[in-house]
Amino acid sequence: MRAFSALLLIFAFVSSAFAAETSGAPAKTGPVEQIYLESEVVFDSVEHTAYDRDGIPISGTIQGFFSNGRLAWETQWVEGKLHGVTRNYYENRKLKEETTWVNGKLHGPARWYDEQGNLRREIVYENDKDPSAPAEVQEQDAPAGPDKAPEEKPQ
Repeated sequence: MRAFSALLLIFAFVSSAFAAETSGAPAKTGPVEQIYLESEVVFDSVEHTAYDRDGIPISGTIQGFFSNGRLAWETQWVEGKLHGVTRNYYENRKLKEETTWVNGKLHGPARWYDEQGNLRREIVYENDKDPSAPAEVQEQDAPAGPDKAPEEKPQ
């Protein structure tokens, strides 16, 4: 009976993987999403990359916390590069900043909020550039990392 149950379980797993593959749905491969604490990660601030203590590039979410235990920030990484949505929070739990990264570069919406949660600024980046800014300003004001908001400019 135990052998039959094991065979049934294997058949069900193989069938679902085959169904996902033939239906056009992406098959789940690779490591399961991991959550790392800031203290478990080695950051390279020059290359903007992240590795675990064994030197393996991070794939997953990294979280940092305020001293009171509340979530301060969370970033998503794929093979050591920022990839996905990065969020920074105020201590009152309100969203401070939300940026979108693709393969280590700002690409997509970036939003900054005040402590009450009101949207203060929004930029849609294209490959690390703010298309609405003049070229010389882009080089000076590009954020250097997930928590570096550009300075407000007079209108």
